[in-house]
Amino acid sequence: MAQWNQLQQLDTRYLEQLHQLYSDSFPMELRQFLAPWIESQDWAYAASKESHATLVFHNLLGEIDQQYSRFLQESNVLYQHNLRRIKQFLQSRYLEKPMEIARIVARCLWEESRLLQTAATAAQQGGQATHPTAAVVTEKQQMLEQHLQDVRKRVQDLEQKMKVVENLQDDFDFNYKTLKSQGDMQDLNGNNQSVTRQKMQQLEQMLTALDQMRRGIVSELAGLLSAMEYVQKMLADEELADWKRRQQIACIGGPPNICLDRLENW
Repeated sequence: MAQWNQLQQLDTRYLEQLHQLYSDSFPMELRQFLAPWIESQDWAYAASKESHATLVFHNLLGEIDQQYSRFLQESNVLYQHNLRRIKQFLQSRYLEKPMEIARIVARCLWEESRLLQTAATAAQQGGQATHPTAAVVTEKQQMLEQHLQDVRKRVQDLEQKMKVVENLQDDFDFNYKTLKSQGDMQDLNGNNQSVTRQKMQQLEQMLTALDQMRRGIVSELAGLLSAMEYVQKMLADEELADWKRRQQIACIGGPPNICLDRLENW
């Protein structure tokens, strides 16, 4: 089942969190109208490569035109108006900076995925907290901790992949220098022609593997940066705001809970 369809089946509390992900920067209407196409694109890679971001952005405008034509055939005046307004906004804001919209969409899709995982985990642990105030750690804090754990794990995975790339690059450099020092690359017409060609094919395969792995790492880095930006926003905008509220309450005689232990631990 498509991710967007799965999200529509969540409880109200999760749907409220879903609504908070979207704004004028990336309208939820557009997510709804073009759900299958949006989910089929590699937005994380587009967020890291401007040429690909430009291509995806123009394809997005094309998809909007096609959807507009369908609404025109259905005589759906309201959707026509909304879609025309959305397209004009996207062109005015992202035509010269398509990587920005790619980062926004990549982050939204990642957050949607995390929301589905959170809902699935909560369903498995159903009934453990019957009232929001009964839990020591709020649901929002749990979600933030899950985001942080996910970021840490992705960082560790990327470090391992980068080590693999470094080792493969060392192997390639060694084999290339060895082949060159033996003079095989200049002796293609000699007795060792078949051996040389075989070695060169192996080098080409290694080079292709290196390129694919680097592309994968760049794509994952883009997604990781989007995730880190979201976590940073949650920490700065929400947790610090909550700390300020607790500080104000303490100043008027409330519980003196103004520590930053939780932020320091994170």
